[in-house]
Amino acid sequence: MTIAKSNDIIAYPAPEIVAYMEQQADLFETAKPQLIEQFLGRYVWFENGQVLDSDVDREILLLRLYGDGEPRPLFIRKVMTIEPKLLVRSAPQLK
Repeated sequence: MTIAKSNDIIAYPAPEIVAYMEQQADLFETAKPQLIEQFLGRYVWFENGQVLDSDVDREILLLRLYGDGEPRPLFIRKVMTIEPKLLVRSAPQLK
């Protein structure tokens, strides 16, 4: 998998990365009841229906997985019973 680049600046993920992340997200949601039993409150590296590594600290997990190597797409998510909802606030419109 590659990251689409423009003049060595990452512009957007390549289509295969987006497809990979969407597939892993679907598999994660399917496995979520079992994941909650074993990994509640932990960040997991999840791939093709399996947890390959986990940690309570996201940064430590990322450092362990990436080390000094080149970043690659990994599906990492915190296992929670209730997902946080994104709230976007905007300034009131002046008339």
